[in-house]
Amino acid sequence: MSKDILLVEDTLTQAMLFQHLLEKNGQSVKLARSGAKALELLEKLNHLNELPALILTDINMPEMDGYELCRALKANATYSHIQVVLFASATSPDEIAEILNCGADNVVLKKWNEQKLVNKLKHLVEEAPKNASNGTSKKMELGTKINGKDLDVSFDANQALAIMTSLYEFLCTD
Repeated sequence: MSKDILLVEDTLTQAMLFQHLLEKNGQSVKLARSGAKALELLEKLNHLNELPALILTDINMPEMDGYELCRALKANATYSHIQVVLFASATSPDEIAEILNCGADNVVLKKWNEQKLVNKLKHLVEEAPKNASNGTSKKMELGTKINGKDLDVSFDANQALAIMTSLYEFLCTD
């Protein structure tokens, strides 16, 4: 597995900004402008034996959003081991539930400090082989009510801990 990051972002200015930021900090980045294009690129990379260590995908994209892309990746045995990190702009209970339910391995927030984001992604890429899911993790189901709304969440313990840690790092620390 390579140390590359596959960045999936439909907004050109955002894609260029994040690609530049990551590359100037030593990461190798491949870019796909949609979920469907990401799946096509992964097929090509798989044939070249160059799958990325990590996929960083925006959530809000037309046609195939980040949640759908994550579900497709986690349902495909060839790609399910790749760490999928969702790039979120909001942290409502509904969104956090959807992040867990789609099978994302981690989350970073668009309210980012440049160095914090780079450090987090570098760490995730370095740890990717160790953190790759082998599909044997036990899923837990949780039904809860937040602000009068029922939420059902399905997750494994490592996924939940990684996402909670990331949210804490981005929301509660300097």
